[in-house]
Amino acid sequence: MDFNPTDFDLDARPSSLGNLFGDGRNESVSFNYTREEDNRTSTPIHQQDESEKPAVLYGVAAYAFRNVGGQFQNVGRLGCAILGMRSKKSYYLTVYQSNKQSVAKVTISKDTPFTPQPNNYVNFYDDHRQNWSLRFDKAEEATKFLSTVAIARYSSGSVTSFITQDIINGYADVAIEKGDSVEILFRYSLPDEDQYGKELEGNFGEEKGFKFKVGKGKVIRGWDEGIVGMKKGGRRVIAISAAYAYGATGTNKIPANSDLLLEIEVKRHKHKGKEVKGTAPVVAEEKANPSEEEEKTSKKS
Repeated sequence: MDFNPTDFDLDARPSSLGNLFGDGRNESVSFNYTREEDNRTSTPIHQQDESEKPAVLYGVAAYAFRNVGGQFQNVGRLGCAILGMRSKKSYYLTVYQSNKQSVAKVTISKDTPFTPQPNNYVNFYDDHRQNWSLRFDKAEEATKFLSTVAIARYSSGSVTSFITQDIINGYADVAIEKGDSVEILFRYSLPDEDQYGKELEGNFGEEKGFKFKVGKGKVIRGWDEGIVGMKKGGRRVIAISAAYAYGATGTNKIPANSDLLLEIEVKRHKHKGKEVKGTAPVVAEEKANPSEEEEKTSKKS
């Protein structure tokens, strides 16, 4: 089934998937799930009464690939929706056909891994431990998807220190360690329920980034520790608890006992005093339908 992304209202936050499909219906959300290896009758995997319909945080169409015996097979162009019920701190991804038949579901907790890969792919495991890869048409769609995953992970449960969600993987051979020097683009905001709040400060779009030495206490603890493991060219969202941010004192912009959402991108990296080199990967030309070769070479995390 071919999907047209223009069928989705990506900026709205409808209370049911009837709105997502644009059919105007107002029923409670229900999906059926059928495992590929059998033909048993579909069974509902998620159903809520009228008063507790999940909100759509982000919806988009993407090509879905299922890992079968180490090879990714093209399942087709499907709908992908990240939904949540704020009152229950319940968030999940569903990958579905146009008749709302779900082919994969991922319950999103603060520890649920989603891995960005080159050429707009994102890799993950569903609730049945089936490995999947999604290929988005545009880099902006993959970025929006993973940024929404980050806020869903944060919103799903209490964060006592910090959690990280990579948006773009870096391309250098050496990862950032304690004691390294870095130059960073950043922006941060306060969480607004299960959304990003207004940006409070940042330098994205500026020619020069913010420089500091990692692990020396020059930035808040969640940033200092959350940047470790990144590589040059990488982008990451770090959801930081108040205890790892500005604590009970706050700042003139940040109220006391506030969690923070921080997005950072590594411009430069010095390891043991030497500049870390690396060539940005060439982005493959966008294709309307991924080739069989892409299906075979799409790697799992």
